[in-house]
Amino acid sequence: MAIVTFSNDKAVAEARALATTLTLWLREQEPPTEPVAPATVKFTYHDDGALGSVTVTLDEPK
Repeated sequence: MAIVTFSNDKAVAEARALATTLTLWLREQEPPTEPVAPATVKFTYHDDGALGSVTVTLDEPK
């Protein structure tokens, strides 16, 4: 499971930085990364509607 928490006032900038960083990291992986695994994603929001956190849990194989 991966959990990412965002600040109230910089969530968009933080999300973009995280997406860019993870994309670059995935490109560096040897051997090339495996296909995307099925996952469940949960978003939480602060009272003002700003993104609070994202929780990603890989689904169990069937």
